[in-house]
This record gives sequence, structure tokens and C-alpha cells, in this order.
Amino acid sequence: LYKFHDKPITYLYNTLHYYENILRQRPNLRRLIVSLIDQALKDVRPPNWAFTQEICAKYITTEEVDESWIPSSDYFFNIVGRMASAMDTYSQAFPRMDWRFNEFPNEGTHAMYVTSVELMVLPMEPHVVGERLVDVILQNHSHIPLNKLPQWINVVGILLSNLPQVYWEGLHNKIVQALEKEPLSNWTLSVSPSHAFDFKTGCLSSLKYLNNEDYDLRTE
Repeated sequence: LYKFHDKPITYLYNTLHYYENILRQRPNLRRLIVSLIDQALKDVRPPNWAFTQEICAKYITTEEVDESWIPSSDYFFNIVGRMASAMDTYSQAFPRMDWRFNEFPNEGTHAMYVTSVELMVLPMEPHVVGERLVDVILQNHSHIPLNKLPQWINVVGILLSNLPQVYWEGLHNKIVQALEKEPLSNWTLSVSPSHAFDFKTGCLSSLKYLNNEDYDLRTE
């Protein structure tokens, strides 16, 4: 019957979001709900139309679930990158679909919902998921084109704001960690905080005045 649902991803998103606390205690049921809808639509949707290949192969659609599977940093980097590409009008992150007759009006909105659903079904504590999303920027910024970095940060912010509030704890933890270490705990840098936190002047135009700690700090 899910094959004929007019808004299957919206249904998944609302269900996982509203019942997050209950489903967190029943991960197998949470996975089953997502798997049933994904499998019901596999014949009427192109491959990789919603969820990443890794989670489908190891957790959602496989009959023998890999209970030891823990998403790596590469997984989070790729899923954030996919949404960043979907929001870029000059690139395509998902199989070509006719958005006029789709559940969502464009690829960016589609990416936000399917990515949020995928993150909510991960076999990880919510605050850990939040931390790993922030780490995509903090730990992998050297792999992100400098002119694309603000867009990637925006993607992480959009995802966190559309996930249940319990996921925000990961961001809060990162903020506290930043406040407890230099340079925020004892500002001694040659540039002012307003300059260091300004991506337009501090990051894109004046990198020669900033060291790696400043770079990490701005992303936090």
C-alpha cells in the first residue's frame, strides 16, 4: 500500500520526528518502518532515489543486518556533500526526476527530507549524530573547496534544525568545547574576533593572516 502513498517520505519524516523518543528505544521497529516504505517503492523509483547506497546495503534493505555497522566519518562527509550538491543549481545529486509530479518541488527540498530520515534511522545516539555532522566541517574542511565551505556549513545547520531537538546536543557539546579551549578561552590572536568570524573578509580574502586554529574556530 505504501507504493500508492502520495507523500511517503513526508510520512516517514513526521513519524520518526514525532515518535523519536519511543522509536529510539525500539531501533528494529524504526528500521523496519523505513525498510518497508523503501522496498515498496523500489519498483517505481530509480536506484538511490532517497537513501545512500551504504545504509541500504548494510542496514535498511538487507535481510541480514550488520549489527556491528557504525557509520564512518566518510559516510557523514558524503551525505552532507550530497545535500550540498542537491542545493547547488549547477549540479545533480539524485537521479533525474520530474519535480512537477514529485512529492517535493525541487531537489534541495527532497534532499533535506530524505537525509533527515536517514539520519534519524541510524543506529547511533542522537547527540553522537549531531556531533558527527559538525565534525564534517571541523575535521574535514581541508577536503571542502574553500568557496563551498559556507554552503556546507549551511547544509549542516539546515539538517540540525530539521532534526528533533535531542540531536542539537551534539552542536551544544562542540560549542562548549570551543569555549573551553584557546583561542576563545584566552584571545591572543593578531586579528579581532569579528574579523576571524567573518567568512567574506576573514576567510575568503585574508587567509594569510589566519592560522589553522582560527579556521577551526570560525567553523565552530
